[in-house]
Amino acid sequence: MRTGPVTDILVLGGGLAGLSASLYLARAGHRVRLLEQKEYPRHKVCGEYLSLEVVPYLQSLGADLYTLQPKMQSRLLLTGPGGTPVRQQLPLGGLGLSRYALDHFLAERATEAGAHIHTRQKVLALNLDEDGGEVRTQTGDRFRARVLLNATGKRSIVDKVLQRPFADRTAPWMAVKQHMAWAGCPEDEVQLHNFPQGYCGVSQVESGVVNVCYLVRTEALRQAGSLEQLERLFLSANPVLEQLLGDGQRLWKRPLVISNVSFARKTQRESQVLMLGDAAGLISPLCGNGMAMAIGAGRLAGEQVHAFLDGRISRTDMQRNYTRSWRRHFSHRLWWGRQVQAFFGTPGLTDLALRAIRYFPPVLHQIIRRTHGTPDYVS
Repeated sequence: MRTGPVTDILVLGGGLAGLSASLYLARAGHRVRLLEQKEYPRHKVCGEYLSLEVVPYLQSLGADLYTLQPKMQSRLLLTGPGGTPVRQQLPLGGLGLSRYALDHFLAERATEAGAHIHTRQKVLALNLDEDGGEVRTQTGDRFRARVLLNATGKRSIVDKVLQRPFADRTAPWMAVKQHMAWAGCPEDEVQLHNFPQGYCGVSQVESGVVNVCYLVRTEALRQAGSLEQLERLFLSANPVLEQLLGDGQRLWKRPLVISNVSFARKTQRESQVLMLGDAAGLISPLCGNGMAMAIGAGRLAGEQVHAFLDGRISRTDMQRNYTRSWRRHFSHRLWWGRQVQAFFGTPGLTDLALRAIRYFPPVLHQIIRRTHGTPDYVS
């Protein structure tokens, strides 16, 4: 059993939230260790659309996303299950960036800032006390820190160790992602196509390939029997998706799949551990803003942890301030995401929602505005 050195901050999970927090805190001069169970770079199930709201913040940390040559996206195409289209300009816009490129880029910037990133470190045990906590990983290593941040994502081992209520519940959604070559998606457009039992996001990323990521009820897969049949029976009910699946070229032998995707309400703190990213609350992918929320949460946590380690606030204040700040910035987005999700994936409700949007275009503009932030919300 190997025990690593005591550090200031231990970040569990190396996705966008964990990397954002690590970069912020390392640049603030603190000792940061991040544990990630896999390696960089790698693909992840994600819509791969990043709202511009967090770009200035990352630039202030020396992480200029424009060096990755992302696709600039300013338009939204929304279709109902029958293919009826609704188009809208995105008030702020965003970047088309793969998680393969983005996560690796942020990991490099965090390492340059002084953070120690340990890959292939899956957390098995967690022990907390009034001075911080200790983590044991599958490699037999132990890591101890004064502050622990959990950014391990959906239904992780950390959630089970902390006995979070949703961790053992079966969730009704699954997500599937594939990269494709398809001429039907302009580089400046984000597409969202509804189909019975789910919806599918389509957009280009920096390399010019098209990211196709859909969320579907697990029951639909049971009915279909296989992913191939599911796409034929459900996704292809939408003519746009039928064309995509027929004409597009799949670039991977197998898609990425995750099950038990939960939109259950979550807390932003468990005991002394601060929750970041999806561990704190998952916004509906319909709103296209999960990546920005994860990065923003890293900033919000970083501010409070920095103040605590500098001796300006107590541990209790750190925990309370982060929870309040997170809720102030993100709770209303999650509420709006749940309302929007209720209308999509079911043909009757989707058609009703789209008719309202077509007759009253400002409705869609308001939904987008209320599920996104502005570039100064993390400044």
